[in-house]
Amino acid sequence: ANSLEVRWRYQYSGCGAGGPATETVSTGAHFLSTSQKLDYSLLYFDSDAPAARYGHLTLGTSTPASGTRIWIPQHPGGSPKRFAVASDLDAGGNATIQAVNLKGNAKNTDVGYFADTEGGSSGSPVLTYSEPFQVVALHHFGTGGAPCGSSAMNQGVDIGKIAPEVSPYLEAPQAASMKKVATPSFRFVVTGTHFTPSTTVAIDGAAWTSVTYKSSTKLVIKGGAALKSEVPKNTPATFTFANPGIPPASFVWQWPEAAHSDEASMKILSGAAAAAA
Repeated sequence: ANSLEVRWRYQYSGCGAGGPATETVSTGAHFLSTSQKLDYSLLYFDSDAPAARYGHLTLGTSTPASGTRIWIPQHPGGSPKRFAVASDLDAGGNATIQAVNLKGNAKNTDVGYFADTEGGSSGSPVLTYSEPFQVVALHHFGTGGAPCGSSAMNQGVDIGKIAPEVSPYLEAPQAASMKKVATPSFRFVVTGTHFTPSTTVAIDGAAWTSVTYKSSTKLVIKGGAALKSEVPKNTPATFTFANPGIPPASFVWQWPEAAHSDEASMKILSGAAAAAA
């Protein structure tokens, strides 16, 4: 990931004419997650924000219906941008989703379509035809060398299967509740949303590195005596959660004294998404 180079608006100056040019370039990225089953990897740039220049696409959250009209922007073999819009095997000549729940790298992961792509186009977004364009699949399979007149379809991974896995990375993590646990060592158990293995934690502005990711809804902040000293009871502290590339969310809270238990519910005094720096 750290050697990645991405060219933005790498395209011809005219439709099928002129010379290719690149508008901007992003270099270096960080790896977040991957799936062999769903054939994707998720990366982020920490030194560039191309979405601020170009905007971003929205991911669909469910399997597209058969008959959904689509188009595919692609860079086959690293060449300048090309579009797949029409299909001579679709009624009316417009490319559409032809089948769903096809076998890809696993059962029921893919959708199929006759929209033509060229080799080296894997990873292209399959988009709904009308604005606002929405990603419904991630193109990854060709026809395996079958001729264009064949009934063999191209395939893309259903984005409705990918979206639940990547969505926690696309939002600021939010704490809904916290509790102090005294044994086996002093720690805080945090429940909420959009936690990831890459979520970072800061206490009163200082990074706290002893954090264990349990799930997208649960983190454990450890530290024993050091954590207890950092966050004494009945004392409000600012607790900040952040996912890479996303403005963090901060909360001011304290843990009250527990009269009859080793566990005490943390009292969230206030909480709001922190403004982007």
